[in-house]
Amino acid sequence: MRKLCPLMGPKMSAFCMVMSVWGVIFLGLLGVFFYIQAVTLFPDLHFAEESKEGGHAGPTVELEVTTLLMQDFRKYPIFSESEYGLVKNLDRPHYYLYERALLFHCDYPALDGLQILEVGCGQGYGLEWIKRAHPEIKGIQGVDQFAIPGTSVIFGDAHHMPFENNRFDLVLNVESSHLYQHCEKFFRECSRVLKKGGHLCWIDLRFEREVAETRKQALRAGLVEQRWDDVTDNVLQGIHRTSARYDQILRKTPLLVRLFGSSLRATYCAPGTYTYARFVKREKGYYAAIWENSYILQSS
Repeated sequence: MRKLCPLMGPKMSAFCMVMSVWGVIFLGLLGVFFYIQAVTLFPDLHFAEESKEGGHAGPTVELEVTTLLMQDFRKYPIFSESEYGLVKNLDRPHYYLYERALLFHCDYPALDGLQILEVGCGQGYGLEWIKRAHPEIKGIQGVDQFAIPGTSVIFGDAHHMPFENNRFDLVLNVESSHLYQHCEKFFRECSRVLKKGGHLCWIDLRFEREVAETRKQALRAGLVEQRWDDVTDNVLQGIHRTSARYDQILRKTPLLVRLFGSSLRATYCAPGTYTYARFVKREKGYYAAIWENSYILQSS
């Protein structure tokens, strides 16, 4: 402090140090307040990032809000006309991502008798959605590092799944794998827990430079690609709709929250933000894929 304030006496230097400490504390409390306000005002945003070990652990928003218009699901019989009205106005457009990922499966929309695993399922909202939309499945299990006792989610991570070999017919991974430290380990674990001929249904974002390597990683893990689609244009349509709703909410928030408006708008990829520009410029894309497992391992 003396070096920074050479003209100050000892008392003034001590005062500056105390004020600096209180300043740090104030900023920390302000950050906590801002975080709570954001979670309260934008409940459909999941403030949970996959850690390097494949679990949820941080305040980065998953881009789940970007795909409301990805698919017109009225043409699929899983929704009646009355249900479609409800689905269309869901507070969590994230559910559309699940249907978009499952769409590639050869039996969709009737997933009769399938045993399903969702990796990186968070609190399990997607699991509940699938149970409701696809009651014909045999069962569904979730794995996440932040498992909640008494739910269908058990503790584990994407690199070391706590399941025996050849157990599942279908593995589902939605907006999660881009945050894993070792994505190829995740693909190998999918191959291990899948039955031979089982499928990995996947939807996620990638930088353009990462696409080729992601596809190679899956192949090296014994997963044969059946289809890969770029759904970025559909995502951008969804962004326009959802961001307009969030912008409207943001305009009604207290001034203290609005001071951080630019950062908040970036979290939901609103037009005009750098996160939105990455998709428009195709620096980053949104992709949906399905792989078939070609390996069979001895049961553990």
